[in-house]
Amino acid sequence: MKTCSLFFLLLFSLAVTETFAVDFTVNLTTDQHDANTADAICDINLATVELECSLRAAVEQANNLVSNDRVLFNLPSNSTIILTTVNGGEIPIIDTEGISNNIGALEIIGTGANNLTIDGGEGTNRIFYIIRALVAISGVTLTGGNGTSAIMSGSGGAIIANTATLILNGVHVTTNSGFGNSSAGGVFFNGGANHRIINSTFSANTVAGNCGGFLASGSSLTVVNSTISGNIAGSYGGGLCNTGTNVTLRNVTITNNTAREGGGILLGGGTLNFGNTIVAGNTATHAIAPEIRFTSSIGTITSAGGNLIGDSPGDSTNTETFAITYHPTDIRDVNPLLGALQNNGGTTPTHALLVGSPAVDAGLNALAVDPFNGTALAFDQRGVGFPRIRDGNGDGTTIVDIGAFEVQLAPTAATVSVSGRVTAGKRYVSNAVVHLTSQSGKTQTARTNFFGYYSFKELAAGETYIINVYSKRYQFTPQVVNLTEDLDGLNFTAQ
Repeated sequence: MKTCSLFFLLLFSLAVTETFAVDFTVNLTTDQHDANTADAICDINLATVELECSLRAAVEQANNLVSNDRVLFNLPSNSTIILTTVNGGEIPIIDTEGISNNIGALEIIGTGANNLTIDGGEGTNRIFYIIRALVAISGVTLTGGNGTSAIMSGSGGAIIANTATLILNGVHVTTNSGFGNSSAGGVFFNGGANHRIINSTFSANTVAGNCGGFLASGSSLTVVNSTISGNIAGSYGGGLCNTGTNVTLRNVTITNNTAREGGGILLGGGTLNFGNTIVAGNTATHAIAPEIRFTSSIGTITSAGGNLIGDSPGDSTNTETFAITYHPTDIRDVNPLLGALQNNGGTTPTHALLVGSPAVDAGLNALAVDPFNGTALAFDQRGVGFPRIRDGNGDGTTIVDIGAFEVQLAPTAATVSVSGRVTAGKRYVSNAVVHLTSQSGKTQTARTNFFGYYSFKELAAGETYIINVYSKRYQFTPQVVNLTEDLDGLNFTAQ
């Protein structure tokens, strides 16, 4: 009986519009198949009254629908979903309609990369196999993937996007691996187009072959406000590889990656256009191309300017076969003075720019945009509360920093305020409890008014705060903000 009303509603919608959008809410951390993929309801057990929805079951339902669907999560804080080999290992995301007709797209919307983890589990499982689908994944950590699959086994430790479009936003891809002489310890973008990496971190992914962090092959990829750190390849391209595609980087930090050659980047074909980007502190164990290995006569590298390349003499010119023509505004072979990879605010780890870093106020404001759509970057990788273009050195001029992190100098005012609105769809959520917690652990409480508004005043400037909203009827994703000035419009929308 629990499925009846929703089922007929969906049938009516299908008859009227020919396509319908469905939200599937995951409330299990366990890994099971859906009980009936033909009913458009995510439920692993039809014998119980309440819906029980696993991640695998939600994706199986979405695969069976010709619609734009979403996977949401209603799970406790700091949850981990662990995949199992007995249930198939990797989760396939397959939609033959997704690319050509822009229908059948799937969004997987997590609660924050520091709050929700998807683990490949024991044994050797890739996490997601995507084919002919438009998929957007946000707000999760992907870890423990090994690249094992019935298709292209070994490559793409966490994800392979095969003739697809994959968008990663606010995702931490960490500690995944390929095996054998494979490629891409983290993610393999294999064909397709319009791939994007936004506000994300690739760290500690490994592969015996090429491309520790990710590989883009025969596709187009933009990377914005993201960090590629501590990845390892046994052969070439510790951080990332580009073989025959068009890759554009803006405000990216690429550091601490290791390979035999091409510690940071391997360009083996296609084009690489980078701006406001740090490629420094990477290692080549054979002392060949520690930062960028440029080997293909059919490939091109274009510096758009505002980059910092290399941290010691000769790094920027040690590129193996072909030389790179740098922009006059590029900084070369100078230590960028980066902090350790850690949580500096936001939901994904970053490298802070330390005091005296040459990357502070050294980028080009005109390049602080997402090249995919020309949208100006309002914030750095950490998101709301960390404005992208700031006066980082206190000289009175606001200039973007190089890399994914933007230094936030506190204003002269001793206190700041934060306010916003809490909604659920088109409804205002009144009388919700809003908790604001400071770095020291001190918590303040406010309640939303009849129109859903809340506010906190006289907060210490320059501190990082965690803001949570609690309501009997709805759930909300916490937000982390660094308050250097008054912030109005920090809004919360129910999941």
